[in-house]
Amino acid sequence: GFVVPAVGVGLAAAIGIAAYSYSVGASKEKAKKSSTPSKPTGPKVDVYFGSQTGTAEEFAKSLAKEGIKRNFDMRAVDLERFEGDDMPGQAAIFLVATYGEGDPTDNAKASYEWMKSEAKQGALEDMSFAVFGLGNTQYEHYNSVGKFYDSQCETLGGKRIVELGLGDDDQDIQEDFNNWLELLWPALDAHFGLESHDVADSGGVEYRLQVETYPTEKAARKLCGAGGVASSSAIDHQATVGMTVTCNRELYSPEAGRSC
Repeated sequence: GFVVPAVGVGLAAAIGIAAYSYSVGASKEKAKKSSTPSKPTGPKVDVYFGSQTGTAEEFAKSLAKEGIKRNFDMRAVDLERFEGDDMPGQAAIFLVATYGEGDPTDNAKASYEWMKSEAKQGALEDMSFAVFGLGNTQYEHYNSVGKFYDSQCETLGGKRIVELGLGDDDQDIQEDFNNWLELLWPALDAHFGLESHDVADSGGVEYRLQVETYPTEKAARKLCGAGGVASSSAIDHQATVGMTVTCNRELYSPEAGRSC
């Protein structure tokens, strides 16, 4: 078999260091870039929440966070800030709870009254909408506010993106919400003419070691500088880790029939 000289072992270690250093440097650069999220370039969608105990607000924030991952320009907004007259060309998602005896929550009262008695016919004709109601079947007026927003948005000219979703706090409202989201995302993509896609976890930093082999010492040395690594801005010298060859032996055996 071919006997590797001592200098060859050193070169293999040096090449391993260079390859490892390059991978670490590139991975750190990738991680640095990914740590600063880019601004979504997709359609703008406001997620309004009408919440008394905080559940609708929590749902709105999680929905908006997921929307940003899908490249929607999405944010959670207190329903108290809803301005129907300023909605042309916008898309809105309403997560509204029914409070007390079928009443809107405190922060939803103004928009509720505007839709009920102040808005002019066609006021929302340029708006697309989706509604998820939060209620409890133990009460007589189950999800009456969610049903009101859904029907009134359509009455005022809005374009429904997906069917009304109803969550029952007497059962599993989180599961109800998750099931509705499975309908919402493809409906949003279809509404805006986007390709449906799954959102993958970006994960952490990936480290890889790649060892290159060369036919001669001269060819290998072209990669290595005086410091043992190639001179390149892509290499992070601070992350260079020395490697010690602890075993160098022939793996050939008569049973194997070949030399490794």
